[in-house]
Amino acid sequence: MIQALEACIHLRSLEIQTPRSDSLRLLAAALKTGLPNLDTIGIINKLGDIPDEDNADMLSAGRKGWRSIRIWKAGPLTADVVIKHCSTLESLCMQEAAGLTSAHMLQVLSSSPKLESFITLVEDGDEYYEYVKNENTHIAAEDIIDADLMSSFLKSWACESTLKIFRAKISGIPRAEITQTFSKRPLKEGMVIQETYPGQSLDIQGRVYDRLARLTRLERLGLGNEDRDLNNDIRHNFPRQEEQEEIDELDDDYQQYDCLGLSLQSGLWELKGLKELKVLSVARMTTRIGPEEKRWIRLNWLRIERLELGGHKDVEYLE
Repeated sequence: MIQALEACIHLRSLEIQTPRSDSLRLLAAALKTGLPNLDTIGIINKLGDIPDEDNADMLSAGRKGWRSIRIWKAGPLTADVVIKHCSTLESLCMQEAAGLTSAHMLQVLSSSPKLESFITLVEDGDEYYEYVKNENTHIAAEDIIDADLMSSFLKSWACESTLKIFRAKISGIPRAEITQTFSKRPLKEGMVIQETYPGQSLDIQGRVYDRLARLTRLERLGLGNEDRDLNNDIRHNFPRQEEQEEIDELDDDYQQYDCLGLSLQSGLWELKGLKELKVLSVARMTTRIGPEEKRWIRLNWLRIERLELGGHKDVEYLE
C-alpha cells in the first residue's frame, strides 16, 4: 500500500472520506518518503473517532508545505501543526475543530500571505440547508482587534489583500441593549456580556468593523450559521405547549448574543469598502439588521446576491 502511494509522484490533491487510524498512518509513512507534490488534503471524518495525534502526524509528514487543508473535528495537536504551514496556506477549512483556539485562528489570519479561504463554520455553499448542532470554535473579538500596544493601531494581517471567504464566529462583544432572548423570554444569567464602561460595546464593535473593512477582496462573509432543524415536523404541526417551550428554550440557548449588531448605528457603514461581497451570513446572531440596513446593503454592496439571516424563509436573494 505504501509503495503504491509513493508511486503517485504527480498527485497534488487527496481526500479521504471516513478514514480509519491505520489509513492515516499509512499515508503518513508514504508522505515521509514519497508524494512530493501532495499539497492539498481533505480528511472528512464527521464521526470524530480518529485520535488527534494521527491527524497531526499525517500533516507533519508532508514534505511540501500544505496549500489547502480541510479537516473535521481536529484537536489541539492538529491545530498546532496547521499553523506551521501559514506561509503556504491558501485554504483552511476546519469544521467542528474543538482544538482550534482563538489564538490559533489569529495566527493563521495574521501570518498567511496567500490565504484566500478561512472556514470554521459547519455550513458552507451547497450544504447550507443541512442543519447540525453548532459547536464551532469562536475567535475572540480581542484577537480580531489585534492592536499594536504602542500605537493602538491595528496590526496588519498578511491575508488582507488575498482573503475572499471568511466564515468564523466572533465572540466576546458586550451587548447591553439586549434585554430578552431570541424567543422573547427573560435572559438567563451570563447570556449577555455586560459593559464595564458606558459605550464599551460600540467601541469594540467599531474596532472589529475596522478589521473586517481591511479585507477588501471578501466575496463571502459568514459570522453565524444555522443550527436549527427547521424541517422538524414538531415545528410545523402545532406543537403542544410543552413541546413549544422546549423548542423555544433550545433556540434561545443556541442563539449568539455576544456578536456584532450589524446595525448602521453600531458601525455597519464601516464595511462600505467591501465592494466584492456577494453573500453575508448572520444566521443565529442577534443582529439589528432592519429595513434601513437592507437599503444600505443594496446601495453599497453592488455585487451582493444573498443575505442569510437563518432558515429557509430568511434567505433573501438581492438583485
